[in-house]
Amino acid sequence: LVSGSYIGWMTQMMQEMFVGGRLKWTPVSPQLTPDEGMEAVLMYSEYHGVPITERIAMVINSLTQSDPFYISVLFGSDFPEKDFSTIGGVVRTLIYEMRDRRGELFRVWSEYIDNTVKEVNDIHGKKVLLYLSKERHRECTRDEIREHVGWPPERDMELDNKLLTLEHGGLVTRGTSDFHYQGIPDDILDLIFRERYQYEIETVKPDAASELAGKIKALGREKKSLQRGGRCIAMERDKEQVERRMIEQVLDLKDKQILEIGCGDGRVTAWLADKAKYYAAIDPDAQNIAAAGSKIIDADFRVGTGEQLEFEKKLFDVVLFTLSLHHQDSRKALQEAHRVLRKGGRVLIIEPAVDGEVQQFFNIFHNETQSLKNALNAIENSDFTADRQEMFYTDWIFENKEELYNYNFDPAPMPSDEQIIKKMNELLGDKIHSQPIRLKDKLLMFSLRKNE
Repeated sequence: LVSGSYIGWMTQMMQEMFVGGRLKWTPVSPQLTPDEGMEAVLMYSEYHGVPITERIAMVINSLTQSDPFYISVLFGSDFPEKDFSTIGGVVRTLIYEMRDRRGELFRVWSEYIDNTVKEVNDIHGKKVLLYLSKERHRECTRDEIREHVGWPPERDMELDNKLLTLEHGGLVTRGTSDFHYQGIPDDILDLIFRERYQYEIETVKPDAASELAGKIKALGREKKSLQRGGRCIAMERDKEQVERRMIEQVLDLKDKQILEIGCGDGRVTAWLADKAKYYAAIDPDAQNIAAAGSKIIDADFRVGTGEQLEFEKKLFDVVLFTLSLHHQDSRKALQEAHRVLRKGGRVLIIEPAVDGEVQQFFNIFHNETQSLKNALNAIENSDFTADRQEMFYTDWIFENKEELYNYNFDPAPMPSDEQIIKKMNELLGDKIHSQPIRLKDKLLMFSLRKNE
């Protein structure tokens, strides 16, 4: 099996050996589709035992341009400080692979580049390759290339030979005519080539870290469906952001010191952190903290629980529990919240209602009825003064029943149990054949104040 840039050299040899021979060309892209790339990232993550968040998976897929070779190299990297818990760790690992002579990407591409540049054999060939690499997203005419190199038209034949050599080396492609050429639309190849030759040609060193950071920033708020262990999670939760509006109606976070207890992967943190003077967010799950820290820069993330806060007393203006009070000793958590709040400080609590539609699906896996009742009892008997209570609904939207079946309602692996599916179908009732399926999440919000 011959692949990659060797194909160009091999076909050149065959054409020279078998004059007039017929070779059938069947182009195959080295890259997967974006969705296939996401699937590959998750498969390599599972194979190597490297847990990653959805955001990290998207970043890896984007930086590698869904190229399975690059994805495999990244996960199999020997970089001593390899770390996929943060975006910065992914970038550092990729830079090692591209820049360090021990990196597989550096070694593989250097072999191709060195063989080709050796054939071109001068600074002009490198200059042509650098120009086409920079302009890789469009076709360039031979006249443009010649003008960039600074040659007269009389040297067109020499330029054609250099371009043909680069094409055989798999580093450029022929365009829509014999006089149009294009660099390989490969961002990693471009960076590796410029790392090696840009300073020699232009006395400028590329800043790989900044360029990769710019590409990550361009991802913006792009959302991709994740499949983890066969479980597709494309569900839309509270698309109208009702929960966010309710929080912002009650709380003025400007210039405030905020503590969020039970932040999970930063769903609520992302809405609020940039509004506060200081925003601390804790969660007992270290993986959740890593996930949140990889995408939110405005919060101080820490592993911890509400039952034993590491903060000094009277530090915060607001303590926020979002769907988390019932996951701990509610009485102790509220006592600790009281300790770290300043006089006049507020606690905002959002809890699922015991009889909520969505909550019934969670109860199939782990019945939380008693813990929810304990949380309500702790609120009622706390040292705080209640100043507001609201009930509101948010929508959970699944494309179909299969997506609902595969949703991770419980941190433990979902059992492949017909009884589970049967219970879900009973709860769905007439909605079972709806597309999409809309479930109502009934939520209770409590605003409490510390008077003393």
